[in-house]
Amino acid sequence: MSATMVRFRNVAPEFHRRLKARAAMEGMSMSEYVLREVGKALDRPTRQEVLDRLRARPVQRLARSAAAVIRAERDAHWPATDRSPGRRSWPAPWSSFKPSA
Repeated sequence: MSATMVRFRNVAPEFHRRLKARAAMEGMSMSEYVLREVGKALDRPTRQEVLDRLRARPVQRLARSAAAVIRAERDAHWPATDRSPGRRSWPAPWSSFKPSA
């Protein structure tokens, strides 16, 4: 395969410095590093490709709504007394932690 050249113009000095530093941390030349990173980006599907795949999938109907699942998890982990109407947020799992003196 014959390689072709790509040139980047108008690269901000800060951007260039960061690319050079990252390439050095990886033990690569800047060209090798940029080529690898561009290759990774091209391996990922575009937004439109992802949307097209999602649209092609059959619609799935769930037995329970997401809200019902979340409510059940909250009810299972925190007693009703912790969920008083005046409480603004759910207690964090570590809220009962008492450091030793």
